[in-house]
Amino acid sequence: MEHETITVLAVEPGKKPYLQEIPNGLESLQHEVGGDIQAVYPYDDPIAIIAAESGKLMGMPFNRALRDEEGHIYDVLVGKFLIAVLGEENFVSIPDELIPKYTREFQTPEQLVRIGEKNYILPAMDNTPLYTHTAMIARMYDELPQYRESLRANIACKEAIEKAINDNYHDWRLNTQTAEKVVAVQFPVERIQYVLAATVQQKSWDGRISDTNKAWANTVPVADEENRLRYVVDQCHPGLTNLFVSRFREEMEKKPSIQEKLSEPVQKNPTVPKKPKSRKPEL
Repeated sequence: MEHETITVLAVEPGKKPYLQEIPNGLESLQHEVGGDIQAVYPYDDPIAIIAAESGKLMGMPFNRALRDEEGHIYDVLVGKFLIAVLGEENFVSIPDELIPKYTREFQTPEQLVRIGEKNYILPAMDNTPLYTHTAMIARMYDELPQYRESLRANIACKEAIEKAINDNYHDWRLNTQTAEKVVAVQFPVERIQYVLAATVQQKSWDGRISDTNKAWANTVPVADEENRLRYVVDQCHPGLTNLFVSRFREEMEKKPSIQEKLSEPVQKNPTVPKKPKSRKPEL
């Protein structure tokens, strides 16, 4: 007997995947994706990606890239798409054991941006609020979830900076303009500033970092704790990091409104209770 509904993994542009129960039938699938459907089967699992057949011609917004086993992009998906399984005659629900796998596969929203003369597919802008206090303070105020999310975003920003620097260093020259823009479309300036300041403060002994950048970094309050080492840029040459910092500061000086925003406290420091809890922070 045919089921009246099926459970699919839905993926919309700019959003994380989510489970959706929809009526079982062609019209329902067409309604969800916004047009006549097409199904592709890019995985070894019996998984079908159901999307609008003419989505690109219709100008639907970019959603996700499809990559081969080596991570190379071979196609892109536009508009909302669904992940289900092809049964004997119709599509059926995605099995429970495959939900975590394909949720991870499409977990990170992506964006298609043009920088210079090249198109880039990058993670979408991460607007996680910047948390500027230590884990101990976060625990005192029951804000560990916010702390952890901000720490995750700091680490992601650090990795994006390293990748942008390494990808744009060719023939003994760093294209700082492209490298900075690639990072700027993924993270707000407040977080980039925070990560770069933490990096330069940690490298205060390094002569490859300019005195001007060191003086700038010292004006940015960064939480003094062990976890800050996790978002220090350290997977590229310090001299290239210095060039990136200089370009970032130059770009910010061109934008007075952003410069004024960065000069304001990101978050008001809470008053620490006289008798804080004595438990160690849980990370």
